[in-house]
Amino acid sequence: MSAVSELLRRRDFAVLFAGQTLSFLGSALVPVALAFAVLDLTGSPTALGLVLLGQVLPVLVLVSAGGVLGDRMRRERLLFITSLVACAAQAFAAALLLTDTARVWHLFVLQLVLGGAWALTGPAQFGLVGDVAPRDRLQEANALISLSRSVAGIAGPVLAGLLVALASPGWALAVDALTYAGAAVAFFTIGPTPWPRPAERRRIIGDLVEGWREFRSRDWLWSGVVYLAFLHLFVIAPFLVLGPIVAKESLGGAGAWATILTAGAVGSVVAGLLALRLKPRRPLFASFALYAVMVPQAVFLAAKAPLALIAIAALLAEGVLSYGSPVWNSVLQEKIPRELFSRVHAYDIIGSFALLPLGFALAGPVAEAIGVDTVLWFSAAWLLLSTTAIICLPSIRRLRREPLGAVAAVESGSAAS
Repeated sequence: MSAVSELLRRRDFAVLFAGQTLSFLGSALVPVALAFAVLDLTGSPTALGLVLLGQVLPVLVLVSAGGVLGDRMRRERLLFITSLVACAAQAFAAALLLTDTARVWHLFVLQLVLGGAWALTGPAQFGLVGDVAPRDRLQEANALISLSRSVAGIAGPVLAGLLVALASPGWALAVDALTYAGAAVAFFTIGPTPWPRPAERRRIIGDLVEGWREFRSRDWLWSGVVYLAFLHLFVIAPFLVLGPIVAKESLGGAGAWATILTAGAVGSVVAGLLALRLKPRRPLFASFALYAVMVPQAVFLAAKAPLALIAIAALLAEGVLSYGSPVWNSVLQEKIPRELFSRVHAYDIIGSFALLPLGFALAGPVAEAIGVDTVLWFSAAWLLLSTTAIICLPSIRRLRREPLGAVAAVESGSAAS
């Protein structure tokens, strides 16, 4: 609690925390609202996969530009602009749904816009955390933001389920638009942070090449990103596309899916609290090893187990993901020089999410061809085998946290050069 109090006494971090929390609350409405909006329009898991594809496809195209922007302009200004764009996209989607004029292609295009805003925001937002939080509190800062996402994730699906049941998915997206507007106001009030622009102006291609060299020079970084890419392809995408189908056909509908997501959010709250205190000496080995705990979630969905068992499995699965996220981000912030962070983080995002669009596109058609349960059983097997492989890599096992003084010395040397 002393670490939390110290962080929240820093005005800029507190404002960033508030803006992110508003954004997380609205975004937590979307999985339930968007899934049942598409299913009400078409009843097709393939259509749902295509709409979800629209959220992540821009990552492959725009996130590298976001990395360059995050290292060239003030990061809080970039977050302000992208929040306004996200607000406009979700407000338009809500208006179409509420006026019964929405079509699947409308939602796909608007999710492309939303995904574009996310792509430009992603590389800068964790760089901004490093700008406004003290160096010895990076994991706590990341954990606190992750915790706010988790708490919002509890309220969001519950509210979304109520709105879908009592009104319509459009109202949930309207609330999402309002939260993006509030987040934009919060980001606008953050004081000027140090301009991350490099001392010597280069062409965009030169900036990207420099970031790529830094990315590929670290075995633990690129191998972890490869692991996360296939995790999204074979585990995350099938869960998000096929989970609502199992909920609708076997568990009772939107309320069941909201329950599963809410249970996951509860697990992430617990994980966020643990991440405030637990700093393993071998952070990547510890966090990746815990990902094996996600296996029962796919198994129970495949077996169409009782809702209570699936919810418990979701709690554990989201918990280990939510613990791993601040650990991974704090390692990046500690090991990557500040002036290169956004570009390196852009390659992290591109690689980690590169296969997610393919997963969204294929999960529905493959499930229709071989069965939902078969896809989910494969998902569980892949997760177990790939997690065993990643924790056996020397670069993952050997990476340790550096003392704060050593990190500061490295950063000072980088700045001087």
